[in-house]
Amino acid sequence: MAALAAVCAAPSAWAGEVCTTGAPAADCTAARPAIGAAVSGPVMQVMDARSLCVALGPRPDQWVAVTITDAGPGVTRQGLMDAVFAETVDCVVTGHDGETASAVCRRGPASVADLAADAGAAARAARMR
Repeated sequence: MAALAAVCAAPSAWAGEVCTTGAPAADCTAARPAIGAAVSGPVMQVMDARSLCVALGPRPDQWVAVTITDAGPGVTRQGLMDAVFAETVDCVVTGHDGETASAVCRRGPASVADLAADAGAAARAARMR
């Protein structure tokens, strides 16, 4: 959330385009990067338990659709949201799935898949209390 909050708090070209409220979710439509390419930026959208958009610029046509290749069956959309939404991730493209880049991603030193699994487990534990 820190990355999105910083973008929305400071006057910038991004703020007017990504900080609107009540707007429908945008498609991430940037061209998929080549295998081996590094993709880094804030996560602007989480579509499901394995799919997200990494922003390379302020507009959805500059957002790369990424499928997290190492996300296990225990990862949920909410866990992925809790772990990386509006946070900066660093991904390395390992393959392609249609128009989507398959990648292994990290937030800092930690695997996004591991963070999402931990967030999902913590949420499930909290609901059971």
